[in-house]
Amino acid sequence: MDGKGTVAADPAVILPTVVKASPVTAGSGDRKPRIQSAVRAISIPLAVADSANGLKAKEIMEKVGLSSQVTYHPVHTMHGTGIIRKNESNRYVLGLAAVLLAEGFNRQLAPPEHLARSVRSIVAGADSEPNYSCIKAASKGITRALCQQALRR
Repeated sequence: MDGKGTVAADPAVILPTVVKASPVTAGSGDRKPRIQSAVRAISIPLAVADSANGLKAKEIMEKVGLSSQVTYHPVHTMHGTGIIRKNESNRYVLGLAAVLLAEGFNRQLAPPEHLARSVRSIVAGADSEPNYSCIKAASKGITRALCQQALRR
């Protein structure tokens, strides 16, 4: 989160911190997370999500930097819960349960209705493409991400 309260949703920003089961967490300086097993566990679906075609168990292990024993149990558990699944190539990909996370993220990232109305009124008054309208909305204190989200509503 920056000084303006904007959340960085770019996986390239998030993944290096979590995927390698790093002891560094956002906003904590160089302190280790309280529950390292949670960091290791969440690094698995993040690594799978970051891959183009899914990952074999060995690739997950290499990507997150954990031993096979430490990787196997969380992978098996997440497979059982549907967060990850095996595709026809026997590679782990995100499962249907991961949709709940994506939907929740979208819902929580959505701008409040009063901002969405403001953006739509600005866009209605503009005769140009949505990106220009979002730049115009930014001049009124509405971030580009919120503008684009509001236009999708």
